[in-house]
Amino acid sequence: MLSSASIHCKSLLLHFQGLSKLTLNTCEIPFFKFSDLLKKLEILEELDTINVGLLLSPTEVPNSSLYLQFPRSLTKLKYKYIKFGVSGFPETRPLEFVRYIKAVYCVQSLSLLPQHLPNLKSLVFSNRDWDVREFEKFLNMCPALEYVNGPNN
Repeated sequence: MLSSASIHCKSLLLHFQGLSKLTLNTCEIPFFKFSDLLKKLEILEELDTINVGLLLSPTEVPNSSLYLQFPRSLTKLKYKYIKFGVSGFPETRPLEFVRYIKAVYCVQSLSLLPQHLPNLKSLVFSNRDWDVREFEKFLNMCPALEYVNGPNN
């Protein structure tokens, strides 16, 4: 489980690419590094993400195609209050990160965009801003879904 100081733990996770479960709770992580990490976790079955801030540096340009591509091996996904924002956090060293921890940065919810997850059986979803059509498309692309706890449940 990663916590609020996790921005510098991503390199550690690369040594555990055989993880079957990963929990991220109340933390900030560089967006592109986390996205790359998800691509490497090929046997990940459970992903719990709760109150996670995915950060872009000021030199990275946010665009409308920002979304996470989850491993196809997922059977359980908890996606609650995931947001992204622009901050200097990803470029700081550990001591500077501690100084910036209370800095305010602009955030917006990160949508759960449709993707084929053939093994996904359980989905818990909650975000402040969400698109019902995109959520329905996501559900339709997950044929094995048995349990959904979403915004309308």
